[in-house]
Amino acid sequence: MRDSSGFTSAWPGGYFEGDPRDPFGLSSYFHLGYVSSLYATYLVCLKPHVTSETNVLEIGPGRGAWTKAILALGPKMVWALDAASDEHTGFSAYVGSSSHVQYHQVKDESLREVPDRKIDLFFSFGVFCHLPEQVVGSYLVSLYDKMAPGAHGYFLVADFEQRSAAARNASALDRLFSLRRFSAHRFTHRVVTKVFRNKFDQSLRHTAGVEPRWYDIGKVRAGELAQFAGFEVSEIDVGTCPRDPILHIIKPG
Repeated sequence: MRDSSGFTSAWPGGYFEGDPRDPFGLSSYFHLGYVSSLYATYLVCLKPHVTSETNVLEIGPGRGAWTKAILALGPKMVWALDAASDEHTGFSAYVGSSSHVQYHQVKDESLREVPDRKIDLFFSFGVFCHLPEQVVGSYLVSLYDKMAPGAHGYFLVADFEQRSAAARNASALDRLFSLRRFSAHRFTHRVVTKVFRNKFDQSLRHTAGVEPRWYDIGKVRAGELAQFAGFEVSEIDVGTCPRDPILHIIKPG
């Protein structure tokens, strides 16, 4: 039998790594205890749902970062719909040629390019937050007819109250990166700062002359719009992106 005597007196008060519910909580993992919100969203919203039999609809793929991740999971087909042309977004150049993806430039919310009752998974990240309420509602109404019974959907919206709360709670990360005063963490801080600065600068370059508006629909109102369209709201926010809620909806089977 393994000797467990060392555990009988270790960690007075009980071992406590941190609160698992706090997305900004500190732990002994330091910077290794954090993953990107994008990666967490991929693990929760895409990876469990995509198989070789899955038909996916993505609204607003842009260059195709999410599309490429979906294709790597081996779906049956992906319909990628965007207001901008393939030439403008560079979608095909980034995603590559595949018989499992169709890119369509659209002019309205009808989703006429997508067959009815065929979509098993709907996904949209960073798009509906820039659309007014009536447009989001129109998309959801059109989406209902495109989804197969029992299909899942995930979409991100802007929620200014949640955004403000996330900014306040992020002070824990500020404390983490303040550890740069210790030599063991100086290099990590320099790298992280440089990466985020480069990403921010890149974002500014890509939106030069364009100021996409944020519409504060909020997760509660977005859930009401989904219910009005006929969906069940499984989760008002899956929690993978502390700044912006991602709703999880299901078409009744």
